[in-house]
Amino acid sequence: MLSRWIHSLHHILHRPSQVFFLAAVMTFLFLIFDGSLWKFWNLQRSQEQMQVRMEDLEEQAKKLEFKIHQAKNLTYIERQATDQFDYVREGDLIFVFSE
Repeated sequence: MLSRWIHSLHHILHRPSQVFFLAAVMTFLFLIFDGSLWKFWNLQRSQEQMQVRMEDLEEQAKKLEFKIHQAKNLTYIERQATDQFDYVREGDLIFVFSE
């Protein structure tokens, strides 16, 4: 039985294509059972998610920079005070509607 197995192994080792195929299968199985392939796939997916998140944050930062730039403009501040808090300047005409 053992000699038969050794003879079979000797036969396989003298064929480079079979050795390559056997090595490739063993490497693939090792990577799967070791978890390295799974970890690599998860890391790649995480990288893609982080890239999308980073792009979103960059867009949000641009919007905030624009708001900061606008907040330095006195006309914008007056408009926001008027729109959000119903402030008026002295001399403005105010309409009051009764319901």
